[in-house]
Amino acid sequence: MFKNNRYSIRKFSVGTGSVIIGAMLYLSTPNIVNAEESNALKEESQSTETTTNTDSNKNIETSNETEVPNSVEIPTEESTENLPTEEKTNDSTETAEDSTTEENTSDSNASGDNTTAEPKEQSDFTIEQIDNQTVNSEDAINPIRINVEGSENNTNEVRGLPDGLTYDSNTDTISGTPNTPGNYMITVTSKNDSGVQKESTFTINVEEAEKPSTEEPQTNDDSKSTEEDTTEVPTSDEQKSDGNSKSEDPKEDKSDTTEEPKSTEEDTTEEPKTDDKKSSEDSKEADADQLKNPSEEQKSDKDSIKEQPKADDKNSSKEDAKTDENSTNEDSNENKKDTTEKPKSTEEDTIEEPSTEEPLNNNNQSDNVGNGLSTGDSENDNKIDPNVDATDLKTTKPLTDKEKEDIDQKSKNKSKTDKNLKALSASSSKVEKEATKADGSPLGGDDVNSKIKSSNVKFQEGTWNKGAAFEIGFDISIPNDVKRNDYFTVHIPKEINPTSADRDNGILLGNDANSIYAKGTYNRADNSFTFKFTDNIEKYKNTSAHVDFLGLINFKEATKTDNYNLNLKIGDSEYNATRKIEYSTDARNLDLYQDSSVQEKVDDHNPYNTTYTVNGKARTLNNAKVKITPYNGNKKNPDVISQFNKDITKVQILKVTDRNTLNQSGSAKNVDYVDVSSSHNIIFNSDGTISIDLGNMNSTYLIVVNSETSKPFVPETFIEGTIQLSASNIASGSSQSKIGKSKPSSNNSSGVIVDDTTPPVVDKVDNQTTEVNSAIDPIVINANDNSGEKVRNDVFGLPDGVRYNSETNTISGTPTKAGTYEVTVISSDKVYNETETTFTITVEDTIAPTVDPIENQTTEVNTPITDVTLNGKDNSGDPVTHNVTGLPDGVTYNEETNTISGTPTMVGSYDVTVISTDESGNTTETTFTITVEDTLPPTVDPIEDQTTEVNTPITSIELNGQDNSGKPVTHEVSGLPEGVTYDPETNTISGTPTTVGSYDVTVVTTDESGNKTETTFTITVEDTTAPVVDPVEDQTTEVNTPIKDVTLNGKDNSDQPVTHEVSGLPEGVTY
Repeated sequence: MFKNNRYSIRKFSVGTGSVIIGAMLYLSTPNIVNAEESNALKEESQSTETTTNTDSNKNIETSNETEVPNSVEIPTEESTENLPTEEKTNDSTETAEDSTTEENTSDSNASGDNTTAEPKEQSDFTIEQIDNQTVNSEDAINPIRINVEGSENNTNEVRGLPDGLTYDSNTDTISGTPNTPGNYMITVTSKNDSGVQKESTFTINVEEAEKPSTEEPQTNDDSKSTEEDTTEVPTSDEQKSDGNSKSEDPKEDKSDTTEEPKSTEEDTTEEPKTDDKKSSEDSKEADADQLKNPSEEQKSDKDSIKEQPKADDKNSSKEDAKTDENSTNEDSNENKKDTTEKPKSTEEDTIEEPSTEEPLNNNNQSDNVGNGLSTGDSENDNKIDPNVDATDLKTTKPLTDKEKEDIDQKSKNKSKTDKNLKALSASSSKVEKEATKADGSPLGGDDVNSKIKSSNVKFQEGTWNKGAAFEIGFDISIPNDVKRNDYFTVHIPKEINPTSADRDNGILLGNDANSIYAKGTYNRADNSFTFKFTDNIEKYKNTSAHVDFLGLINFKEATKTDNYNLNLKIGDSEYNATRKIEYSTDARNLDLYQDSSVQEKVDDHNPYNTTYTVNGKARTLNNAKVKITPYNGNKKNPDVISQFNKDITKVQILKVTDRNTLNQSGSAKNVDYVDVSSSHNIIFNSDGTISIDLGNMNSTYLIVVNSETSKPFVPETFIEGTIQLSASNIASGSSQSKIGKSKPSSNNSSGVIVDDTTPPVVDKVDNQTTEVNSAIDPIVINANDNSGEKVRNDVFGLPDGVRYNSETNTISGTPTKAGTYEVTVISSDKVYNETETTFTITVEDTIAPTVDPIENQTTEVNTPITDVTLNGKDNSGDPVTHNVTGLPDGVTYNEETNTISGTPTMVGSYDVTVISTDESGNTTETTFTITVEDTLPPTVDPIEDQTTEVNTPITSIELNGQDNSGKPVTHEVSGLPEGVTYDPETNTISGTPTTVGSYDVTVVTTDESGNKTETTFTITVEDTTAPVVDPVEDQTTEVNTPIKDVTLNGKDNSDQPVTHEVSGLPEGVTY
C-alpha cells in the first residue's frame, strides 16, 4: 500500500519567528504515480518465464513496484517476480514533471544469429580525463590534448565546442579563442578498430569578464572523485572492489561504478550523441529508484556532518563549530566504511544536467493480456491528480482560471531562450531569470560568501530511497555589512536535485511578502542557489535565519545502492554527511526499461529524450522488433504533447558489448557499447510511431530517442511513451510512461510564500548608435506587472555620461567615451520576480581629430629649425596620437611633447606629413614643408704671393676650402705660369714656372649649392742668373789674314736665347 498522506516541509525562520509549510501528497490513484525525476519504468526481474526452450515464447519481464513513502517506482518487469499473478497485469503510471536524462540508445545487430553467442568486442582502452577550464571570451584557451590509453588507432570525435574553438584530428588537440560567453559541456567520443567507443566529458566556462565565483563543492575522502573516473569505464580492479559491496552483486557493482555521461540541453534536441544516450539511461535509473517501495524499512544513518571552512573562514563562531562537531563525531566509523563504497562522480555530471524537469513515472503494460507477460498492479493507479508536482511530492488543488492565466503568462515570459543569459545579446532580450554576469554571479553586487556564517546543519536521517524527497536544513547569520544585490551561494550535494518549484520559482527569505530580504535563484550549471539581497536587508542585518531545502536523488550522481558522502557548501563553509541511497530496481534484470527526461523550454517547445533498455538480461531473441509510440493507448489524447517528428527526432541504437558495465538504474554512464544505428532501418510510420527491426539478438540494446514537444510543457499537458518488444520466441510486451507537469505550488517555496510568480512585462528596447559626446535618444523603460503595482528598474552597464532617472524611468545623457555598451535592465516587482532586458548603446567616434595648421619654414642647413608643436584635438576628448614622416635628417618628432625640432643637416625641400589619429582610428592628415637652404659661400684659407726663379719649382700651394653644409667644395684655378698646375685630387698647386713673369692666379671655390668664393694671389717668376757662355780662346793671326771663326755659345737658365754684343774687334773683323 502506498502511504495515503505524505507531505514535505519548507521551513523558514528569522529570530524567533518560524513558518512551516506543508503539502499533502495523495498517492492512491490507479495508473498515475508521481515522483520527481523518477521517469524510469522500473522493470523488476520476474520469475515468470514459462519455458527455457528457445523455440518457445518467453515472457518479457516487466514489473510495477509500490512506492516508498515519498517515491513512486513505475512497474518494471523484474519486480513482478514476487507479485501475485493477478497483480501483474496492465499498469500505466503517470508522473509529474520529468527529470533530465542523458541521450543514449542501444542497438542489436539486425542480422545476428541469436542462437550463437556474439563475440565480445575489445574495450580495454580509456580516455585520459580532461580538466575543466575557465577562460575569458577573446582569450585563447590552454590547448587540450586528447590522450587515449590502451589503444593506438582510435578515432576521436569532439562535440559541443563553443564558437572559436576547433579540434585538430591530426594532433588530437583542441585550441582556439572562444568568443561567446557560456558554460559549454564538451563530449569526446573515442572509437577503436573493433567499433567499441567510449566517451569523456568536460566543461569550458567562457566568461565575459571576471572568473566564476561559484566553485564545485569540495568533498572529503570518499566523496572525492577523480576526473579520470568520469570518462573511463571502470577497470577490473574497480569492478572487483565494487563487487565486494554489501548491497550489490559483483556485476551490479561493476556497472554502478561507472559514471553517467553528461549531457546538455542542446544534446536533447540534436542527434543523440553517445554521451546523451548514456545520460538518458542514467535518468531512467534515477527515476526508477525514486519510485521505490515505501514499505521497505529505511536504514538510518546518523548525521556525519563535517564543516570544512576555507582559510578565510577562520572567524566561524566556536558555538557553530561545536554544533557541527557533535554531529560529526557520531558516525566517524560509519563514514569511513561508507566512503569506500561511494560511487565516483565528476563535476561534469553535476554541471551538465542537474535535472530540472519534474519526475517521470513509467509503467509496463502488456499489449495482450493473455500473452504471458507479467506485470504488477500499483495500488494507486489512476488516482493521482495530474496537477500533482511529483518533484515536491505534494498535491495541489485544481487550477483556477487566474492560476491558469498566471501560468500561461509565465510560459510566455519563459519563451525567451537561455542563450540570452550566456551573453548579452546585441538586440533587446527579456529573460525570466535572475540577471547575472558572464560568470553567473548577480549584477550590481559583491560576493559575500566569505561573510556568511552557517550552523545547525541537518541532513535528514535514515536511508534515502530513490523517489522520495529529503530535507537538508541549516541556519545562516546575516552580516552587518551587506547591501542590496550582494550575494552568497549554497551548493546542494551533487547527489541531490532541488525540487522543481524551488528551481523554477526561486526561494524567498523574509517574514512575509512585504519583507523579502533575499531571493535564491537556482544555478543549473553547478546545482546551487545564489541568494541576492534586496533593499529589505537593512532590517535583517545581524540576525539569523533557518532555511530548509527539499531534494530528490540525482540518479546521475548516485547510480546504485550505496553509501554516499553528501557535500553541502554554504558560502565558503562545507559540510559532509554520509547517507545510504537505495535503489529498489535493477534494469539489468529486465527485458524492457525506459527512462525519460524533459528539458527546459526553448521557444515554444520542450526538448525531451528517452532511453530504452531492451533485453537487459541479454537473452537470445529471434526476429526481435521494437515499436515506439509517443502516446499510450490506441490514440493520442489532445493533452498529450509528445511527438516523433522525423525532421526533429533523432534515434540512436547502441549495442552493449559488455553487459557487466550496465548500471543498476539503467543509466548509460560508462557502459561499453557500439553505435549500430547505421545497421538498422529506423522507420517513422505515418501514425507517428517508430519501428525498428533488431533481428536476431543475444545482447542488450539501448535505444535513445531525442525529440521535442509539439507545444510548451505546462500543467495539464503530458508526455507519454510506449515501447513494444516482440520476438518469435517470446510473447510480446510493452512498457509505458506518462509524464505530467504540475502547477508550481506555493507550498514548494522555502521561506516566504507568494502567489505571484509572474515577472513584469517590459517593452522591447531598441539598440541605438550615437556619436561620442552627443546626446543619446532618451530611452523610456516601460515595465508593467500583473499586480498593477509599480515596477522597480535597476540599470547596469550604461556608458559614462548617461544616467537612469527612476522618477521618469528614462535613460538619457551624453556618452563621453566611445565603445559598445551592453546595458542590462532588471525590472522587479514587489516580490522580486524579475525580468532582464538587454540592449546595446553603441557610442561611435566617426569624426576625425582637428589639428592646428602648420606653416612652412625655410632654414639654413646645419641651423636649428623653428620648433613645430602639433596641436590636435578630438571630439571624444581623448588624446590624439601623431605619426610624422618626411622630416629632414637631424630633425625629429617627440611624442611626449608633440614637438618637431632639430637641426637639418642636408640641403633640400622636405614635404612633411603628420597623420593625427584618435582612439577610434579616425585620422587627419596635415602637410607642411621644411626648406633647408645653403646660401653661404665656402671659406678658403688665404694664399700668399710668392716669387721664384724661373725654371725653379714654386713652393707648393694647398687650397683649403670649407663649406657650412659640411659638404666638399671644388676649386677652379686660373692664371698659373707655364709649368705650374693644379691637382684637384690633392687640392694642390705646384710645378716649375718656365717663363719669367708676374702671374696673377685666381682660385674660384664652389660648394654643392653653387655658392662661390674667389681667392687671388701672385706668382712672380724671376730670372736673376746670368747666361752661361762657352769660353772663347785667344788667337794670333797674320795681318790681312782671316782669323779663325769664333762661335759664341751662350745659354740661359731660362732656356731663352741669349744675345751677344761684341766690341773691340780689329778692323776687318765683324760679329
